[in-house]
Amino acid sequence: MTKKHSLLILMTLLFSCTNKRPFEKFDLSYSAEHADYSIEFTQSDTVFLRYNFSYLDIYDSIDAPKSKTSYYAILEKKDCNEFDNMLREVDFEKYDTAYYQDFVDGLEYKIYIKRRNLEKTIYIRSLHAPRELDALARWIDILVENLKLNKIDRELNFKSKLNSLPFIPPPKVISDDSL
Repeated sequence: MTKKHSLLILMTLLFSCTNKRPFEKFDLSYSAEHADYSIEFTQSDTVFLRYNFSYLDIYDSIDAPKSKTSYYAILEKKDCNEFDNMLREVDFEKYDTAYYQDFVDGLEYKIYIKRRNLEKTIYIRSLHAPRELDALARWIDILVENLKLNKIDRELNFKSKLNSLPFIPPPKVISDDSL
């Protein structure tokens, strides 16, 4: 093996998520005023992301995520470690599968996790969600905003996909004059 190959292997080990991850599969779908996306964390340092909506679509002059577009990104080692530590501390088994309040606008997200003897989906649309889950979702949202995204032409499937209804325009107003 050449020095070049040895250096490449060493760099990969040092700067990627190579430890055993605390999940087999984890993805999160997140919808708020600024964005609607799904993100999947893999067993490596790669994440896959699908933007369903991005408020940045109106800015053609900047390089920003676009709606209905898929991406991948490489996580920094510190982000991998922080994410893994957060997941190790969350006891997903103790949480209900849904926390719901009926309101018009606001944040909603869905978490899917599979690890060891647990496979669970948790839906949140509530002001009274568990703090641990809100902290995890907020951390991921901040991470997403800072990722260096690379566009891909690939269909991505997420277990946590939100079933958002399409926008329905309001009915036409009929004036008294037209009757």
